[in-house]
Formats: sequence, structure tokens, C-alpha cells
Amino acid sequence: MNQERFLKALDALNQQNPHTGGIGELSEGKLHSVLKHFYGEQASHEIKLERYITDITSPQGVIEIQTRNLKKILPKITRILSTSKLTLVHPIVVNKRIFSINSEEGTISKPRRSPKIQTIFHLFLELSSIRSCLLHPNFTLKVPMLQCDEYKRVITPVKSRSSQLERIEVIPRHLICEYTFQSIRDYFDLLPLGIKEPFTSKEISTLLRIPTSIAQNMLLVFRHIGVVELVGKQSKYYLYQFHSQVKQESSA
Repeated sequence: MNQERFLKALDALNQQNPHTGGIGELSEGKLHSVLKHFYGEQASHEIKLERYITDITSPQGVIEIQTRNLKKILPKITRILSTSKLTLVHPIVVNKRIFSINSEEGTISKPRRSPKIQTIFHLFLELSSIRSCLLHPNFTLKVPMLQCDEYKRVITPVKSRSSQLERIEVIPRHLICEYTFQSIRDYFDLLPLGIKEPFTSKEISTLLRIPTSIAQNMLLVFRHIGVVELVGKQSKYYLYQFHSQVKQESSA
């Protein structure tokens, strides 16, 4: 992780015309563009691979940046992995400031801090849709954890007295840290030490202080890639234990 290089990528974007961009950039916005400059500083951008357009191509392989909806690019990921190494970059916005833009008045509000906080575990709400690719020998997942500014446009519907906010842009301002996932051990290391087996998604939820829905998706992924295995059921919750191979590797 290189915070100085990240700020350099952000500064490079700010010096460009915000209305220009290549294939795919207009739909992804500035968050996508900053990450493209950060991860592909010395590489070629937007190269056509059969019927797909790749974000970054280098001698080391392809880099794809997807800010949301990983399920949408599963066919693209699968195709690239069959012929090349692929690094998928999926950012998580840990916290953000929100600015409201009133186009009619020509004003921008003072920033307010969003109450929504995300952790690395929110990754699994998206990751379950591409779990079949996670341990492919050509696949690497990078998750930059970001602080961002979000800009929203004030909209007043014709038949309504109350205004609404429409998100128009998310701009990163700080790279907190970065996670890299390539092996079973990388995923296993997210779990706290000393978990008593067998365990349920409810217990994982309590230990990690995350919603049960996230814990359930996390265990779904972990079961698929071989971190845990299903051993029974307790009330309405499934019981899990660590896979024997993971136990051997963790005690080595």
C-alpha cells in the first residue's frame, strides 16, 4: 500500500477535465478512475479482449476495477481467468462525508458525516456471487479501504413539496489500508482466534460485531472455498467447524 502514490493518482485525476473519459469511465465515475490510475500507473488502459473491455492490461495480467455488483461481471471474470492472470479490485467505502448540491441556487452544503460505516466483512455481501472464482490459480482479489466524499444533487419532484437527493459522484480522499486475497489462509485470517467449535453464524455475528446477514454470507463463501464445513444444525442456525486442512495449516 502506498498512500503517497494514491494521492498522486487522485491529484492526476483532479487536473483532468471531469467531462472527459474513456470507455467505461463515464458509468463508473471518479472513484473508478482514481483506482485505475493507482493500480495501473505503468500499464495500458482499456484494452479489448475478445468482446470485453479490460480496465488495465500489463505483462503481469489483467486488472479489473468493479465498485459494486460483482455478479454482473462474473462472465467476464470467468473468461479472463481462462487465458490470463486477473486481479479484481473491489473498494469498500469505510466512511464518507456527504455534500448536497443545489443546482438552482448554485450552492453546495457543508459536509455531513454519513452514519453508515462499512468494514472488510461487508465484502461478503458481494463476494458470495463470485465465490466460484476465488481460489482459481489466476485470481487475486484486492480490497482498498477508503474514506470518500459523496456528492448528491437536490431534486424536487413536480408533484411533491419535499426534495430528494440523487447521488451523482463519489470521490475518494484517503486510502486507509488494503487487503489482498489469494489463498484459503487469507480468508481464514479474517476470523478471530479461539472460536469454539462448532459455531453458528449468530456466534460469528456477535464475535465480529457484524449483522447476521453478513455472517451468513461470509460462511457461505467460507464453506465453498473450504475454510469451514457444515456439521449440523442447532435450532434455526447451521453448525460449522473449520475444515481439517485449515486446522492443520493454522497449527503448523
